[in-house]
Amino acid sequence: MALYFNGSSSIINFPNPRYMNGDNPFTVAVCFKPTRNTDFEYLLSQYKDGDESSAFNLAIFLPNNSDDRAVRIFVDTDIDSWYATTSGTPLRLNDWNYLVWTWRGYSHGANASDLYMNNNLSEETMTTDAGSGTVNDSDGRWSIGGRITESNWFEGYIEYVAIWDSWMGNWPNAQTLLKGTSPLKVMNNHLVFFTHLKRLNNIVDIINGRKVAGENLTETHEAPPISYN
Repeated sequence: MALYFNGSSSIINFPNPRYMNGDNPFTVAVCFKPTRNTDFEYLLSQYKDGDESSAFNLAIFLPNNSDDRAVRIFVDTDIDSWYATTSGTPLRLNDWNYLVWTWRGYSHGANASDLYMNNNLSEETMTTDAGSGTVNDSDGRWSIGGRITESNWFEGYIEYVAIWDSWMGNWPNAQTLLKGTSPLKVMNNHLVFFTHLKRLNNIVDIINGRKVAGENLTETHEAPPISYN
């Protein structure tokens, strides 16, 4: 089962699972089902230390024209932000999507990341207005489904969110996730955060065994075909 996010106030907050920032490799995976056309919605965000500005964001664009649908990720630096954008991806409205984004580190420039969507390696570009600078270190908290300082909240269902402290530059690993394998079965020695969003009273970081704070969520019977055994 998945939890429903209402697009206006539903959010889950959790502490940084490990000291992670864009200087170092990491990977995120999200299984989600969006339910409205929109220009911009946040799926996953991390905040900077001491304030609510961005350190990392993963967002989706779902306009009426399906050819313009896109995923956008940015990692903030002290000079400028590095963006990974892709359009024309098989990003599906009112259907389940499996997304894996893996990051080598900002120093790799145009080769810094790979984005996998629904069993495809997506075309993408990495852009920045500055070729130097260091990534803003952050041990700030993370949010699922929105950013508390902005109005671009996600509407739809989220089944799970997972984070690894490693680059998953290996197509077979990503492909197993895109076909419905549980994150618990993929590079589990590097898995630092995983929550299966199935019950309101039991939102837990499975890896660290602690409760995760959720607000204004709805329990549902919606579920993609995923094997957790």
